[in-house]
Amino acid sequence: MRTIPIFASVVLIFSTIISVDAVENNISVLTDVISLPENTTTILDPGVNDATAGATADTNDEGKKKLYEKYFSLGKEERARKQYEQAFSAFDIAKSYGQTVELFTAIGELQFELGQYKKASDTFSSAINLDSKIDDKDIDLLYLRGKAFYYLDDYPKAYESFSNAIQLDPKDPRFYIARGETSLKLNNLNEAGSDFYKAATTGSTSTDAKTFYLLGTTLYKLGKYSQALDSFTKAIELDPNNSTLHFAQGSMFEKLDQYDQALDSFTKAIELDPNNSTLHFAQGSMFEKLGKNESTLYDQALDSYNKALELDVENKNIKRSHYFYSLVNLVKNYINTHEGKKNNILYNIGTKFFKLGKYNEAFLFYDKLIGNDSSNSDRIFLHSVKLRNIDLTNSMKYLDKAIELAPSDYNKLYIKGLVLYKIGNFTQALSYLDKASNLAPNNYQTLYMKGLVLYKIGNFTEANKIYDTVISNDIAVNEKQISLLYYSKGRILYQLGDYEKAIPIFNKAIKSDSTNGEFYFYKGESYFKLGKYGDALESYEKAIQLNPGDNRSLIKKELIINSGGLIESFN
Repeated sequence: MRTIPIFASVVLIFSTIISVDAVENNISVLTDVISLPENTTTILDPGVNDATAGATADTNDEGKKKLYEKYFSLGKEERARKQYEQAFSAFDIAKSYGQTVELFTAIGELQFELGQYKKASDTFSSAINLDSKIDDKDIDLLYLRGKAFYYLDDYPKAYESFSNAIQLDPKDPRFYIARGETSLKLNNLNEAGSDFYKAATTGSTSTDAKTFYLLGTTLYKLGKYSQALDSFTKAIELDPNNSTLHFAQGSMFEKLDQYDQALDSFTKAIELDPNNSTLHFAQGSMFEKLGKNESTLYDQALDSYNKALELDVENKNIKRSHYFYSLVNLVKNYINTHEGKKNNILYNIGTKFFKLGKYNEAFLFYDKLIGNDSSNSDRIFLHSVKLRNIDLTNSMKYLDKAIELAPSDYNKLYIKGLVLYKIGNFTQALSYLDKASNLAPNNYQTLYMKGLVLYKIGNFTEANKIYDTVISNDIAVNEKQISLLYYSKGRILYQLGDYEKAIPIFNKAIKSDSTNGEFYFYKGESYFKLGKYGDALESYEKAIQLNPGDNRSLIKKELIINSGGLIESFN
């Protein structure tokens, strides 16, 4: 039997009931059926136009009967082949030779299969109306029409159809189940419970676990937990490998304060469905409740809650806020007896919520880490870095605390300078970069960033000195660093108006990275300033080749080519 979906909590599991015969009718829903094409008979049977023959030679009843049977059979064959357009076409032709209950039933079933519930309900009604009175042969039509009404959310009409079916055959459990589910939709719990009970006790061999599950669900909603437990237990006897049924049984044990039995049920459900976070959460709840008498069970509760969160991270499910509140309560009790593990617990749970995208919950746990314990500095620092592009305020708060706990940590000081640079606070950024540089005087990234900050505040001379230091001490370690270093120094020389010196520096940047159009653009700009327009044009064209969307280079190229003497005044 297909496993019934698990819902988020003990109460919510029963808020949605399995749709009528959803298990046996695993249908795919298509859109509008294409209308009957012209010359359909030729399409269905090339070379033989039976419709024309029926209008001429075969006008007697026997001929019509043969044509009816032919196209009715053909329609069923096309439906079996999933050629739905052809099936409808054949059925429509068959209808022109005879209108029967079996034909309307076949058409209605196909419409139902394709999700055309309104058309299906009308077709089933037409089939029923072919007879002067409703009798035994209409039972299945009433049942099918009721299902169509159910899927149309027309529950009163669905209820009426199922009731008519029950009047004709009071021993078929399908009809009671269908009417019971309809009663649930109408919020008639007592009637639903009565129908599910009748379905379970008709003595039919077709009674299955679903029937007892539905009965248990209704009894639960009525507050009859002991009787609901009996129903779920009976369902398990019929389908022992269904994790949903064990979960439902455990939920009833929990309602009856039988926590040991509930734990056993939830544990069995996990064995059957180990990747279901709801089951691990339920198991954790029982460990927590039993832990009030045995404190060591808090360890197992924490493990279960953490497993639930890990699974939600994997499934990208961030809706289970009740996990957070349960964890908060558990942690309060846990850390009272596990003080040595306090920081690890707070950090790990905060990290789980951070991965789920639930940052406010994560902050509450991280905030507990902000004390006077320097061992937490690295943890706080790591999350301040992760938060830079998510929540700058909290990022800075954690970063400041990390630096307070470890004031001589190079990485923390450098990151603080980087964050301040990115938000445009260049003066403070320089202060933190200076502190970082004092701790690591020959660190390329720190010196490079100091140069950028000085460039931003217009102190080109000092920025140039820093880059000269990096170059003379051969601090840059790879081609990318070397190219950016020379490019930045070239920009400074350009800003200082020293275009002759800037050009060979840009050439060194290009030597390390010949794919960066910016290098060629500023090389062209330097030539342009010197009035060397041919060399400038060559550089602009290379910049355009590498970056076709560079409008600056395009404009300068056109200016050189078309403006003639105007260049001097532009320059």
